Amino acid sequence: MKKELNNRLITLWQNQKGTAFFGVVLAMLFFTTMGITTVSLVANDSTGATGNLNGSQSFYVAEGGLQHVIMNEFYNDTDFGDNVSPTDAPFGADSIALGDGEFWVEYLNQSSASVDVRVTAQVGNAVRVVQQTVTAGSYPYSALVDGNFSLNNSEGTIDGDIGVNGNYNGDDMTVTGTIYEDMDIDMPTVDFAEYLALIDTTQNGNYTISSDYTGNLRVTGNLKIDGNITITGILYVDGNVDFDGDNVTVNGTIVTEGNLNGNNHDNLSFLAQPLDDGTQMPALVVDGNITINNSENITIAGTVWADGNINMNNMENVNFVGSLISNGNISLENGEDIQLVFESDYMEGLLGFSDIPGAPGGGGGLTVSGWRSL
Repeated sequence: MKKELNNRLITLWQNQKGTAFFGVVLAMLFFTTMGITTVSLVANDSTGATGNLNGSQSFYVAEGGLQHVIMNEFYNDTDFGDNVSPTDAPFGADSIALGDGEFWVEYLNQSSASVDVRVTAQVGNAVRVVQQTVTAGSYPYSALVDGNFSLNNSEGTIDGDIGVNGNYNGDDMTVTGTIYEDMDIDMPTVDFAEYLALIDTTQNGNYTISSDYTGNLRVTGNLKIDGNITITGILYVDGNVDFDGDNVTVNGTIVTEGNLNGNNHDNLSFLAQPLDDGTQMPALVVDGNITINNSENITIAGTVWADGNINMNNMENVNFVGSLISNGNISLENGEDIQLVFESDYMEGLLGFSDIPGAPGGGGGLTVSGWRSL
């Protein structure tokens, strides 16, 4: 009886020992499996994170490449039809490196004035494609001002867009175009030497024009213009231009390296005339300020450019056709019957001007549209 009891106890102990051992084995298998699974998940997450990072990077490479191509290949271009892609087609050896990736460029639906630019970028195994339509722009501005444009207490109409790097104030004016404020746009530049090259007669020192005059004249000093006369041709003045009477008509162009002053004089007309070969000329090019205050019946047909300010305050009956451009401020305050009408013909092929925003052949402004990710 005692022996049988001992045998049962031994058997029970052996069974328990086996069960415990089996449990240890199961535990080891469980933790091993957990370890393998965790390592696998971490590895997958790492791979996924790298893929997502590469995907984001390739998108920004594509977008950066698109902007690079638009500005470097099409800005200032007058004919999009002859442009050739700077790279192979995707995924050729001739690509452009950017950041951690590279991109390829394709031109689609190409014409002289429009093209679809497609950029394919790759970072690692991630690929992104973006596309945008680029169109040659056109200059739309009846007034383009680097500073502020103020028409406070003035009444009249502006037919055309207004581009202002500063602020626009003119609530009583009727504007048929769009007013763009805080544009941060580059202003046109003017090469005075191109006008000086047209001069065939020089008057040294100060000079007064007191009767009708025809010709292309340079005055090395200051110029005074008496009233009741007509001037036909180009006047290039090293100093200032001062009007000393009413009823003056200029059929041509006045260029001055100084200021132009016409305060308190009525019936002044500035009418730009093209050259014999059809090249368009401006009406006024002034390296300083234009000041014509307290006047009536002022007529301007053509482009007016001033490197300084344009002040035409307390005016009545101002008729301007063309484009009014100032690298300073423009003030047309307290005016009645102010009419500013944009005319694109006066900006096309304009002699002496460059970097004209949106003017074909004069600075190549661009219009972009239809951006998409493919």
